[in-house]
Amino acid sequence: LDGHVSVRCAVEPAEVLNGMPAAHAPVTSIMTSPVVSVDRSTTIDSVQALLLERAIGAVPVVDRFRRPVGILAKTDLLAAGGRPDLRAGDLMTSVVHAVLERTSIGAAASLMAREGVHHVVVVTESGEIAGIASTLDIARWVAGRERFLPR
Repeated sequence: LDGHVSVRCAVEPAEVLNGMPAAHAPVTSIMTSPVVSVDRSTTIDSVQALLLERAIGAVPVVDRFRRPVGILAKTDLLAAGGRPDLRAGDLMTSVVHAVLERTSIGAAASLMAREGVHHVVVVTESGEIAGIASTLDIARWVAGRERFLPR
C-alpha cells in the first residue's frame, strides 16, 4: 500500500521432463524460426535448390505481408516433372495448416496427425509467419523427453 503495484505472472513455467517442455507448452518452444519462405513467383528450380541447401522438407509460400498462402513440400516438386516454367504458386498446396504461437505442442501434433500433414505454420495473431513445426520437430521432442536423444 505504498503506491507500488505488485504483478504476479499468471503463466507458470511449463513442466519439464528431461529438459524438454510438456505437451501443453507452446509450439514456439520446438518450432524452427526464422522461417525460409518463398513467394508465388519463385521458380521451381530455386525452390528445389533452397530445400536441398537448407536440408528442409517444405517452405511456406507467402504474400507480400508475409502471410502464408500455401506450402510447397519436396513431394510437391515431383509433380513438376522437370518443367522449368513452373512457379511455386503452380505447385503449392493452397490449404495451409497453421496454428497460433500460443498453440500447445500437443495440439499442433494432433492437427498434423488428424490432417495427415508433416508441417504446420506457426503464425502471430496478425497472421504473419513466426515459425514452422514439422513431424521431425515433434519426433525430436518426444525422443528428448524420453531420453532417447541427448539435448
